[in-house]
Amino acid sequence: MAPDRRPLLSSLLRQANAISDRNRRHTLGGYPVLGRSLLVSEPNRAADAPPLTHRMRCDTCGQRSARCVEFGRVQDWQLRHAAAHPTHHTYTETLTRPWLVAFRG
Repeated sequence: MAPDRRPLLSSLLRQANAISDRNRRHTLGGYPVLGRSLLVSEPNRAADAPPLTHRMRCDTCGQRSARCVEFGRVQDWQLRHAAAHPTHHTYTETLTRPWLVAFRG
């Protein structure tokens, strides 16, 4: 006789639901803390927050552009680098965005 698989299945379903709940909280940007308070992660949009910056890295040699607020300057670096190194075709952009965590509730 095959063993009863219902306890294993219900255990797996509980684990899947717990993971789903954690992912849903993360997706909404909130995490319950201290009863009714909610800890929230969000981009820092305050007037004195650091600006979003761009940086480009050559995937072939690893050289990087300067970190700039204007994407055009980073793209100019990429095109100059590619012109100087014709075999360097792939690049990775890195964005730096200021974030903050706050209590809501």
